[in-house]
Amino acid sequence: MENRPGAVDDLTRLYREAIKRHATHPVGHGVKIDATHQHEKYNPLCGDRVLVLLRVSDERVDAAAFEGEACAICMASASMLCELAPGKMVVEVVGIGMDLSEELSGRSCGSRPCRRLPGEQSEKDIRRQGRLPQGLATELLPLLGVKPFPSRIRCATLPWDAAVAALSGDPPSD
Repeated sequence: MENRPGAVDDLTRLYREAIKRHATHPVGHGVKIDATHQHEKYNPLCGDRVLVLLRVSDERVDAAAFEGEACAICMASASMLCELAPGKMVVEVVGIGMDLSEELSGRSCGSRPCRRLPGEQSEKDIRRQGRLPQGLATELLPLLGVKPFPSRIRCATLPWDAAVAALSGDPPSD
């Protein structure tokens, strides 16, 4: 990774542009698919409500879409999900969602091994070291910009939490 002055600012600007692009023209928003799995999540703090729809066959996500009203960060995250999930195995999509939640919240990984790299606690560290958290999709890096803002973390993780719940067979809860 380049260490020239302004490189971090350039990346930050690119990340902001990626969020803005996905929020303005979200992939999968309102698209009709013959969903086999779906789950809705609601964030009462900012009013985000997202229904994630997935079509799965042979343990692979064939299509992804979403419906709902949400802030720009949540819309961008849902759009990224709809862009990344098709073609991936169910277990991969669940892993990506869990990795994103863990990376943003800093939560313990529970009974499974952590997939974060030790010492990588911020987007700035990740960029400076030129490494990504293990398992986190490169396309999701723009979402790490919410990490310093705890109240916005739920906005970024809500669609992924809905997808994980849908693929895990959890009953709708919120």
